[in-house]
Amino acid sequence: MTTTTSRYTSELGRRLRLRGLGDAEISEAISTVEEHVRESGHAPTESFGTPRAYARTFAARGAAPRRAWVYVLGWLVAAAAGALLWLGIDARADQGRVFDLLDADIAVAVSVAVLLLWVGALVHRLTRAPRG
Repeated sequence: MTTTTSRYTSELGRRLRLRGLGDAEISEAISTVEEHVRESGHAPTESFGTPRAYARTFAARGAAPRRAWVYVLGWLVAAAAGALLWLGIDARADQGRVFDLLDADIAVAVSVAVLLLWVGALVHRLTRAPRG
């Protein structure tokens, strides 16, 4: 498989995942692209268009993902960590404590750690290879 095909299928998988398709459906779509490229010798964009355009030909899943609450909770945690970071930075400039409960340096360190973990989890979820 060429680098171009590999990039194409990686992007296609990400786009299909965002549309709510399952791992089996994503694997099937990627296999179709790889097989066609092998047999025809054409670049994937010649036959299927951009990964974004090809992903749009698959029906989006209307129902919310089974674990939608995980995504909502993740965004709420990220928002709270962002607010804590802001308050911690502001507190460092003023009195040195956040709501007289937490030292500003600790608030900044904890919020940065939480935000880094959240970004890592988000990147992992969006770039993981489909199973199956």
